[in-house]
This record gives sequence, structure tokens and C-alpha cells, in this order.
Amino acid sequence: MLTLRTTAEPIWLDLTDTGVRVKVPPLDVACMRAAEYRGMKAAAEARVTTGIADDVTANDAQVGVLEGAFTQERIRALAERIVEWEGVVGEDGVPLPITAESLDAFARHPVAGIAFLRAYERPAQAVVAEGNASARSTAGASQAGPNTAAAANSGAEPAPASSTPPKRKPARPAKPQ
Repeated sequence: MLTLRTTAEPIWLDLTDTGVRVKVPPLDVACMRAAEYRGMKAAAEARVTTGIADDVTANDAQVGVLEGAFTQERIRALAERIVEWEGVVGEDGVPLPITAESLDAFARHPVAGIAFLRAYERPAQAVVAEGNASARSTAGASQAGPNTAAAANSGAEPAPASSTPPKRKPARPAKPQ
């Protein structure tokens, strides 16, 4: 089943294990793709600044740098949509207002940033996991649908047990020069 929101009213997301709640407008395709694009651009910039030639020759640490740049920029792009938050405080314990600086720090936080990304993208990922908005059958991949195949002819000869090698075509004669 596919659940659709018909309003663009912001929703509250509880970020697992952080004590933080954020209020964001519903995620849409354009926003997701824009965040992915910004992530790819950040990874490309990281490749240039670190001198990583390509993913094939990069070691695990270098690939981690590229993936980190991609993910952090995606988080930053989506975090810009936060309209309100609770449980975010500065080093002095005072609640932080939403500013470019505080959003940047939020996106870089290893626990809160990833929790935000997962919570915000969870509805879209659930649809993908279900397979084109169709719930999985509890009885298996094809058990739920009706059988639409015609019955096989019971008098048919079985297929040969061994295969016959393909016949080779005769070689073409060489063209005179």
C-alpha cells in the first residue's frame, strides 16, 4: 500500500537516540535529487582536493573521504529545510537558533546528521523496499497472484538430456585482391 500526504504541512521527526526533534516539510523528488546532486558535487570536489585519481585505485580511507563528503553534503542540503528544532543546544547548554552555522554543525555531527538523514528519507526508502509501492506477498514472491500460465501439454517429448554442439558455418573463401 502507498500512503500519500496531500498537504505540504511540515512534520516532526524524532531522531533516534539523540533527544532531538526536527520539523521539516515533506520530502519530495526534487529535493531528494537536489541533495544527491550536491553530494555528488562535494565528492567530486573532494576527489580533486585530495588527489584521488579514481575509485578503482583509491584505498579504503580515500573512498571513505569521498563517501563522507557525499553524505555530509546531502545531510547539509536536507537540513536547510528544517524550520524548527527541539533538543539542539550550544556548548553553553542554551538552545541554538536555526542559522547557517548551526545547520552546518548539525550536518557534521556524526550521530545527529545520520539520524536526520535516515528519518527524513525513511518514507521514500520504505516505498522502494516494498517494490514499486506494492506490498510483498506473505506467501512468497508469486504465491499471491492467480496462475495465468496455460497448462503444459502432457504428451510433449522431454528435452534432450545433453546438448548438441552448434553446427559451424563453413568458412567464406578469401576475396581475390
